[in-house]
Amino acid sequence: MSFTKSIKTRLISLFLIIGLIPAITVSLIFFNRLVSNEREVVARDSHTVATTIRNNLELDRQYREEQASILAANDAIALPVTIMSQSDKNSSIWRSNTLMNGINRVAEDYKDDFVDIFVAVYEDIVYNPQGTFFDYSSAIEEINDIINSNTVGWSPWIWSDALETYVIFTIAPIRNVAGDAVGVIGLGTAYDEIHNKLMIENQNESLEYDVYLVDANGTLQSNPKDPNLSMLTSKINTKAVEMFSAALANNELDFADSTEYIGYHGEPVLGYVSAVMLGDEPAAVVIEALADQAFAGVKRSQSLVIVIIIITAIVISVTSFFIAQGIIKPILELVTFTEKAANGDLSVQVSTNREDEFGRLFNAFNKMADNLREMISSITSAIHNASSASEELSAASEENSATIEEIVAAIQTYAEAIKNVSQNANSMAAQAQEVVKRAEAGKAQMAHSNETMLNILRSSQESQTKINDLQQATNQIDQVINIISDVAEQTNLLALNAAIEAARAGEHGRGFAVVADEVRKLAEQTQESVGVIMNSIDHLRTGTAQVVDVIQVNNEQIEDGAEILRRAQTDFDQIEESISATVKLINEVADSGHRLDIGMAEMAASAEEQAASIVQITQNAESVARMAEEMSKLVKRFKV
Repeated sequence: MSFTKSIKTRLISLFLIIGLIPAITVSLIFFNRLVSNEREVVARDSHTVATTIRNNLELDRQYREEQASILAANDAIALPVTIMSQSDKNSSIWRSNTLMNGINRVAEDYKDDFVDIFVAVYEDIVYNPQGTFFDYSSAIEEINDIINSNTVGWSPWIWSDALETYVIFTIAPIRNVAGDAVGVIGLGTAYDEIHNKLMIENQNESLEYDVYLVDANGTLQSNPKDPNLSMLTSKINTKAVEMFSAALANNELDFADSTEYIGYHGEPVLGYVSAVMLGDEPAAVVIEALADQAFAGVKRSQSLVIVIIIITAIVISVTSFFIAQGIIKPILELVTFTEKAANGDLSVQVSTNREDEFGRLFNAFNKMADNLREMISSITSAIHNASSASEELSAASEENSATIEEIVAAIQTYAEAIKNVSQNANSMAAQAQEVVKRAEAGKAQMAHSNETMLNILRSSQESQTKINDLQQATNQIDQVINIISDVAEQTNLLALNAAIEAARAGEHGRGFAVVADEVRKLAEQTQESVGVIMNSIDHLRTGTAQVVDVIQVNNEQIEDGAEILRRAQTDFDQIEESISATVKLINEVADSGHRLDIGMAEMAASAEEQAASIVQITQNAESVARMAEEMSKLVKRFKV
């Protein structure tokens, strides 16, 4: 069951991975794209707002500088200031209401655009209805700077108790006819005027921007939304300020950039910073939007994507469960049948009507089971046949062992007989040698017979090359014995004929008669020995019957030689030659007997080796029988 759960879990996990990875990847790409789009939107809106603010501030600055220059050149102001600059401060001119009324009339025309105006003759402020600049501690320094530079300038923010707000003055030099600065005029602009320039309507209603001004040191030049911060007293230390300060250090007065950082309130913001001119000092307009607000739509989309992914995961899980179930079920069936087959039950068959890969798998399993059943049946039959063959081989080996033992005994008997034959042949050779010595005188007349017998001897020698085992040796002995018998008979006949001829010769043939009698006795003795040998050969012939044909050929040649001898009976000279041939043949018989004795010993040793081999064969047959029995036990474990 754990196997099933494991496979099913893996399949479901695989399907989830295959299904969710693309979904999550697309979601991440979509989410990142949304974030990038929101950043681009905020940056674009901030750039638009910053550009508008910068343009408005620049136009306002130019306007106020122009107005200050116009008023400074107005005769109603320039003439009194010039007159006063040329008079003693204690004179009546400085106390003249006429001059002040002229200045006041002109100033009244500009009170709607400027919250406060001051006029100074050199370092002395002669007109300042709200008293803002008059109370300013650094007023003299500001006035002297403008007079000395003889150009329009700006004051810093100055707090006005009368107006209860900060005021910034645009200060223009008042020149005399010679063009020298003899005084200044300052037009005051309230903070609200500047602050209103920062309040640009945002096109993106879903976002609230916090817009404020800072100088290079991070000091607020306007009030942000945070009520805990106030201009000129609070400092901002954010990445936007750092970027602006670095740009000013590089004299980049047109610097503008956007980035994401932690705002002064400690929350992530999307900020945009742009350099502007606040009066005659560079400042930075900072536009910040809370990242949470900017990415609110992204978070909603993210939540929607998460819900979609969860729903997708559920759908994939359910679908994967049914798909995995459809895959696991046939696998479980096959596992069940496979376990039965593994336990030895090969009679199982998987029934299926499926035409898919599982159907092919089931059919292959059934075919495998059929093949295994056939294989087991074949093995069982082969084991039975091997067992029977082993028993038969063992029995045959035992019979062969007994037969070989009999053959060994027979060979030993034959060897003994051959030894006797060899000894008799040696005796015959000695006696025949004596005959040869006596017949040397007639050797010339028996040349033809000797040549014939030599041919017979060569024919016999050719036959001897075929005698390599017991059968060939037996045939040779039979051949030799037949020759000896024939020679003995012929010799006996020759001896009789010689005796008859000697009798006819009378006194002259007496010596030859003695020789003929000896030859006859030798022939009789040879026949007796041949009889003994024939008795032994009769027992040996049983084992050498298969080589009779070869011996028959030699016998025919010997009979031809005998026929020649019979034809030479009339020729006395041929007797000596026949006797010589007989002597040689007897010697060959003796040698052959000796070789046969050696061959018999070798055959006996070979037979003993065969007996040992048969014993080994018997042991192997018994081992095969035991192995067949063990295999039979193993095969019985299978149910076919």
